[in-house]
Amino acid sequence: MRKTADVLIFALGRERLHLREHVLVVPALGTMTFLDFNRAEWAIERGYDAMRASIPNIVAKIENSV
Repeated sequence: MRKTADVLIFALGRERLHLREHVLVVPALGTMTFLDFNRAEWAIERGYDAMRASIPNIVAKIENSV
């Protein structure tokens, strides 16, 4: 049930903001949900790790768009 709520909240947020990303960075958070406030620092670190891993892809997209 929590996972369903997470997916729904994410989808509604994207729809409302009309996001059309070219690069989507999704950190590996396992079973973490939006209610797991006590794991925030851990989640932020996973986000940094995912972003660092995505940098080559982002650079390639920038270079190919010029």
